[in-house]
Amino acid sequence: MFATKYQRYEIELLLKAHEDFVKEIVYQAIYVSAGEPAPSRDILKSPDIRKYYQNWGRKGDYGLLLVHQPSEQPVGGCFVRYYSKDLAGYGFVSENIPELNIALLPDHRGNGQGTKLLGKLLCDLKQLNYQGVSLSVDKRNPVMSLYEKLGFRVVKEEGNPTMLLTFNS
Repeated sequence: MFATKYQRYEIELLLKAHEDFVKEIVYQAIYVSAGEPAPSRDILKSPDIRKYYQNWGRKGDYGLLLVHQPSEQPVGGCFVRYYSKDLAGYGFVSENIPELNIALLPDHRGNGQGTKLLGKLLCDLKQLNYQGVSLSVDKRNPVMSLYEKLGFRVVKEEGNPTMLLTFNS
């Protein structure tokens, strides 16, 4: 458990039973610039988006859930998922590197919880012998500098950058 000035959080494993919240993570991970309207939730029905959450818990899926205490409500999460070349996600690098998604509900952003959650996930992935992890990030998103500090590097710049972090054995 860890606490901010006013709130406490726990990190738990993201389980198959959390598929609905995985869907929420995917929606919340869509970057929206200040002053722009959020996309309709209908975007979650798109095959390009649905593949990120559908059938959560399949082989290779791994993630963490950020749970607010004492309410025990999930308020964020991060996960990785492998994709085949024909179902490649936006941050696809290879079939041997899973793609990362991370998001917190808006009321729980800006207090360092997301950074702690991501740090724990990356530590877990390294201990579980993952080769690395990739992601796609909107180039206007200020979180890009956090990814760079954590060791991610840009490997593709078509549209939004695709970033890769590799783990040394």
